[in-house]
Amino acid sequence: MDDEKTRALRAKLKYDDGTLTAMLQGDYFLEDDHSGGFHYLRPSPGHAQFGTSIGGVLPTNPRDYAGPGPDTRVEAYGIAGTLEYDLGDVTLTSISAYKHLDSHSYASPDGTTLGERLQPADFIDRSNSYTQEVRLGGKLGILDMVVGGYYFHEKNFAGIRGGVNVIYFGFPDFLGEGAVFRGTQKTDAYALFTQNTINVTDKFGIDVGARYSYEKRSATTLNRFNLGSPYVRFPLFPQSPADITIAGADSWSSFDPKVGIHYQASPDLFLYASYSTGFKSGGFNVSGLQPPFDPEDIKDFEAGIKADLFDRRLRLNLAGFYYKYSNLQVNIVVNNPDDPQNNQISTQNAARAKLYGLEANVTARPIDDLQINVDAAYLHTKFTDYKTADFTALYLGAPLPDGTLADANGEYDLSGNPLTYAPKWKLHGALAYTFHSGALSVTPRIDATYTSAVEQSVLKLPFSRQSGYTLVDLFLDFNLADQGLSASIFMRNATKKFYTLSSTVGASFFGFPVTGLVGAPRTFGLSITKTF
Repeated sequence: MDDEKTRALRAKLKYDDGTLTAMLQGDYFLEDDHSGGFHYLRPSPGHAQFGTSIGGVLPTNPRDYAGPGPDTRVEAYGIAGTLEYDLGDVTLTSISAYKHLDSHSYASPDGTTLGERLQPADFIDRSNSYTQEVRLGGKLGILDMVVGGYYFHEKNFAGIRGGVNVIYFGFPDFLGEGAVFRGTQKTDAYALFTQNTINVTDKFGIDVGARYSYEKRSATTLNRFNLGSPYVRFPLFPQSPADITIAGADSWSSFDPKVGIHYQASPDLFLYASYSTGFKSGGFNVSGLQPPFDPEDIKDFEAGIKADLFDRRLRLNLAGFYYKYSNLQVNIVVNNPDDPQNNQISTQNAARAKLYGLEANVTARPIDDLQINVDAAYLHTKFTDYKTADFTALYLGAPLPDGTLADANGEYDLSGNPLTYAPKWKLHGALAYTFHSGALSVTPRIDATYTSAVEQSVLKLPFSRQSGYTLVDLFLDFNLADQGLSASIFMRNATKKFYTLSSTVGASFFGFPVTGLVGAPRTFGLSITKTF
């Protein structure tokens, strides 16, 4: 449990003759460990685990895992080539890249020692992508400009196989193949973009940019439910006569402008403000036989100040922002009137939301060898329009824990609820002091980060909420600048704080267990860097 075994390699080759610069970069990553998987956190109120009722055992510590797994294997590699040609006032740049990903994970969904016997689950993800960008950038009189084009192609396969033991249905013990959801999605995306600054004076500038995007996706989904064949790990997902197949395609386009102003009031004071729009691509629920969902749109207003004060002993950055989302892609329940406890969850454009916040960053050096960092972020979020049935099948029209009532269609109006995984406050502080001994510098550092309570369910379920917590990290840095050698000894999460990164309510036939991903435990490490 909680091990981490990763290897990564990156290499670059660079050629530069003063006019032409060429760079070739390759990277490889492999993970093969037990760091993933959903941990059993707690029971939902008023329900017991099905696995324990037939002899299964739950972990006594939520950091432990009682069932099989989790097993995680991720392999990724890629290559990228960059060409830059100096044309005088402007530079022509071309970036070509390829990326491959192959991921497989396996886990017990109920957290008991009988998970492998009841309903184990495999998750597969494979993708190949290609990108090409060409841009022209430089300075033409009072204009700083960039203009370019971008192309992206990806073929992605995703599959889930969850075994089902027929003892659920009163038959003798046999682990059948169960539900198989898989699909392939192809994406072709094109974009033209430009970003320009008009330097009206040496201090005042107008920023103008735009991006036109066109994206086309097609998907083929194959689903089946089969209890006659035995469940086998590491599935190849072969086709079967029992498959239900659906294919579809859709395309979207968007024009997104950006306009802003900035003012260099003095060498130590910079002010800016901007307005821009953007869109997040639409797509398909490849694990469900459902129509595609559309892109979501955002309007973004930002303003800020960057200042160096007291002879640059104090650096202050302040920013405020306001986001307005429409066609927000959210999970909603697609009602199944024949079996309300097995409704499908679907990504659809079913919500609108507003966010606003403030961020501040302060870096102080009262004396040369002492550095103090303070960061603070305040975030207010709420859905302005969002209706859905009960994701969990726990309530099915009954009032939610916060008192929200369902309408005649069994849907809950979640307007006014905060967005998930959006803490209202995040505070960070760091203190470092450097000691010198000849060519060697030694710097002890302490970092502390406070994150306020986080809703992990749009239904505001109190047993799916992470309360506020603080993480403390300790570092001891060594630096031999003359030799280009540095090292750092670190201890992250020094207080061994247990916290969840996500949580969800499991299926009804498991007894609605609350499971989730947990944060890393106390971690020790050594980092060594040599520059040449």
